[in-house]
Amino acid sequence: MISVAFLGLGTMGAPMARRLATANQVSLSVYNRTASRAAPFASLGARVCASPAEAVEGADVIVTMVADPAALRAVCEGEGGALASVARGAVWVESSTVGIDVLDWLRAELDQRGAALVDAPVSGSRGPAEDGALVVLAGGAPEALGRVARVLEAFGTVRRTGGPNSGAATKLVFNQLGAHMLAGLVSGLVLGTKLGLDPRELLASIDAGAFRSAMFAHKGARIVDGNFEPSDFSVELLLKDQQLVLEAAERCGVELPTLVAVRDLVARAVSEGEGGRDLCAVVRVLERMAEVTARSPMRSAASRGHSARESAYSTTGTGGA
Repeated sequence: MISVAFLGLGTMGAPMARRLATANQVSLSVYNRTASRAAPFASLGARVCASPAEAVEGADVIVTMVADPAALRAVCEGEGGALASVARGAVWVESSTVGIDVLDWLRAELDQRGAALVDAPVSGSRGPAEDGALVVLAGGAPEALGRVARVLEAFGTVRRTGGPNSGAATKLVFNQLGAHMLAGLVSGLVLGTKLGLDPRELLASIDAGAFRSAMFAHKGARIVDGNFEPSDFSVELLLKDQQLVLEAAERCGVELPTLVAVRDLVARAVSEGEGGRDLCAVVRVLERMAEVTARSPMRSAASRGHSARESAYSTTGTGGA
């Protein structure tokens, strides 16, 4: 039996913690700042705790999934903070997207207490988290990684990225790539609609070609359906993530002018009231600028089947990209 404390039960944390609650040979304690989010875990057999310190006491493994660096420090420090109860020999798995600086601080704090840190941010959103289909980007000492393997495998596919901070660094690269992909998608849909194209048919054409992507298919469908709530991952969190990337790039002397432009677009979306909506709501900024909406009525089942056959043909044919 392995004892796990899970701190942070938001959009991603709750389904990840549920994976552990239903896993064999796992004793789970949970904490969330908003207690109502933690209460349902009692029916799953988890111990619901009133403070991070209570949850962490005696745990072999601690997992954090919080919004940002400030939230991580808040869980760790002060009266009732997790660091007060970390056991010698414990391994802390930091799965949030919080950048690198705060990880260096946390690692030093854990070293003083005889505990280890694994940075293991995840790639994927709420659906993959519920299905145990996330990609876990795990960095740290091999011995520590081995000790938390069972826990990480409950979340999805584990990729060992290297030594300390390598998981967090990989996630920063993922984040800037995803932001560029989103910017390309929303720009393309708005431009295509303004040029007279049906945005749903435009998505089908993209999906049939060399640029097909699960992100384009999923987020594109939400855009053309006008489905911006509930959020799989909010515009506000997208902005936070890009700021972390740009801060890391500045520290190591890398200029990312295209990401600056994307960050500014996302910041504008937040300032115009889109912050709590799904990240694909960034398209609404460009729609307002272009005075067009990239929406399309649902096609009939027969039409969808016809398009699927055309897509299969075009992707297996002899034409070039």
